[in-house]
Amino acid sequence: VKVPTISEVIEQLRERLLQVELERPRAKISPDGSIKLKDTTTYRTYQTNWVRLEKLHGQMPIDQLTEELALEFCSDAMKLAKKTHLINAKSREVRGLSVKDETGHHSYNRALDTLSTIVKYGVKKGVIKDSPLADIKRKPLSETNRHGLTPEQVEEILSVALRGGNDPELDYTMLW
Repeated sequence: VKVPTISEVIEQLRERLLQVELERPRAKISPDGSIKLKDTTTYRTYQTNWVRLEKLHGQMPIDQLTEELALEFCSDAMKLAKKTHLINAKSREVRGLSVKDETGHHSYNRALDTLSTIVKYGVKKGVIKDSPLADIKRKPLSETNRHGLTPEQVEEILSVALRGGNDPELDYTMLW
């Protein structure tokens, strides 16, 4: 059995995943049959990592992918995300907007997901026996502090609207 290179596997996966994206109801397909990548989700996320992976290891046979290479690839994705975030954070600060902390864990996990699709392909085709990703753990994602309002908070907002303003009834109705 000929062992495909990482680039060959990525090409197969691109075709398959693009077909899935084209079948999504929300995909905006142009009259010429093309689709804008910004209208896709999974494909666009994988594409970012596929491009990086092809540059680094495109000609490598997939059975030579090791845990060390995978960890390095995922860590680089995390570092790149942090670097990009710092640039964006400075721009947001200048404009007076809030800036959140960025761990890069999402990027690490997406890179791991991308590698996982390649390894699963190799296992399915019988060219990889044991996954080199088996012992690699996903990074924990930070909990968001965003949440819906509690009934008490809604009641408090509505009662404040009724107590003040030029037209309390209108304010109350609009908020409700």
